[in-house]
Amino acid sequence: MLKHRLIMTFSALAATVFVLGGCGSTKSEAESTTSSSAPESVVSSVVSGEATPTPLPTATPFPTIDDPEEVLPDGVFRNYVNGAYVTKEESLVRPISMMIDNSEPAIPQSGISKADIYYESIIESSVSRMCLVYNSLDGLNRIGPLRSCRDNFLSMVWGFDTIYEHYGQSAYALPYLEDDRCDNISGLGSYTNQVFFRDNTYHVMPHNAYTSAVGMESGIKLLKYRTEHEESFRGPFRYVLEGEKPDMFGAVDANVVVPGYPVNNPVFTYDAASGLYRREQFGGPHIDEANGEQIQVKNIIFEYQNSAFYQDSPYLHFQTDAKGFGLYVTEGKAIPIYWERPEFFAQVKYYRMDGHRLKMNQGKTFVCAIENKKITAAKVGKDKSSLQCVVSEEKAKEAAAVNADWERDYKANEHWYLTACSDLRLENIAKHDGKSKVCYIYDTEYEYGNAGKGKK
Repeated sequence: MLKHRLIMTFSALAATVFVLGGCGSTKSEAESTTSSSAPESVVSSVVSGEATPTPLPTATPFPTIDDPEEVLPDGVFRNYVNGAYVTKEESLVRPISMMIDNSEPAIPQSGISKADIYYESIIESSVSRMCLVYNSLDGLNRIGPLRSCRDNFLSMVWGFDTIYEHYGQSAYALPYLEDDRCDNISGLGSYTNQVFFRDNTYHVMPHNAYTSAVGMESGIKLLKYRTEHEESFRGPFRYVLEGEKPDMFGAVDANVVVPGYPVNNPVFTYDAASGLYRREQFGGPHIDEANGEQIQVKNIIFEYQNSAFYQDSPYLHFQTDAKGFGLYVTEGKAIPIYWERPEFFAQVKYYRMDGHRLKMNQGKTFVCAIENKKITAAKVGKDKSSLQCVVSEEKAKEAAAVNADWERDYKANEHWYLTACSDLRLENIAKHDGKSKVCYIYDTEYEYGNAGKGKK
């Protein structure tokens, strides 16, 4: 089936290159085996508790330990987007994710402080975009500005079983948006005026599209999307129990955290009084105009991912369906981690370097996708004067080399991949009597030979 062929494309490509932890090893992902204990070189790099910069571990394969599912007290359930204890009914509520314009002309933004999880990555020309996951939209009369889908965001949020909002999309996201596994609400749908609205109070097109709690409720009803998780659903993040703390053994100071995005220059600064990280960008606090609140989160995660340009365009493609290294930051400390997302539509798993699943603090989380070839720009430190790269210079070079190997293989297979994208898009549309889930009017601007066309 074309669907399965497309989903497995980059898993197959990944098997031909070395994962980030290879560090000169000649063992491919296809040759890797699972270990129940961490290799000695991994353990020693963490146990040493060396000062920043934090070295990336030098062993492959990734150690993984089959940790059992958590057991909660009787009558207690999880909110799967922030880890809080809630009732069973509250735990079953499906979250909603929103694509948020994060370019400078889109500032100020509305409704952003109420999100529970934030995803950010560069999308094109060094400009970042965000996808926000909300457990509840109650009381939000304006959310936005909204922008188009990029496929890497769709992959990263899928594991939360979200209803996914987007106002437009790049051509490369279309086969996934048309997939029945993706319940999405599109700004290009025939129902647009019942869900979205334009507001020129702060911005002009294309930075003036918004929605609201009432609008999203209307869209969900029109499209007949379920509003509850299946009872068997469990979220991708794991959290500590009430009263516990994450295992941060070997951590380094991280009162200041810098992802390294060059245009908006985001900075997270730890506030010990609240235990939260306050976010700045474009030289000032990242503020929600609706209530004047600054974005504040309990957890920060860096995912170091391979990246390449689609068709030599400005539009970035990230390898989300893979394995990689990263960083977990909370309460002024940071530890190296690694992540695993075996398919495009799959839940991510975060691991400590000893192979156990990462358990995070309950609260809001901000996830930054960091390009392996630009990993040196990501820094942490006790204060701004002590900021250092999160990996050593040697490991950063190896990360860039891994990215180059993957990018070369991707480019060699890009024509095949884009053909599979086009075939899969048509196959998914055919399942719905030839009607697109995404676009009310479908025309040639969405052909894959025109890089980036179809975005809004």
